[in-house]
Amino acid sequence: MTENKRSIVRTLLAVLAAASSFPATASSHTGTVAMLELWPNGNVVFTLNGVTLPCLGQAVVNASASGAKNIYAALLSAKISARTVELNTSACVPADGYNPSVLYARVDYLYVN
Repeated sequence: MTENKRSIVRTLLAVLAAASSFPATASSHTGTVAMLELWPNGNVVFTLNGVTLPCLGQAVVNASASGAKNIYAALLSAKISARTVELNTSACVPADGYNPSVLYARVDYLYVN
């Protein structure tokens, strides 16, 4: 491989790495829980009715996150009772144990109304 091709490959890899770690703009979203998934590894993924979330359009609570079980309990309660939740997010992150190039909105704060 020529030095020019190596340089192009290095540049492309750097751009891809940077793009996959771009934070989402800090934002707040309010809606009822539309879709709620509990994955085998303990990750929780959800969407809100009438809300377009950043990143993939879904939010993730990774099993490794502090308070993950409490957040899941709050989401499940909100879904069952059709109560609205307020979600604050500020970054796009991969789900623990899955494709690192697929990014979800990270739950920074969740409040059940």
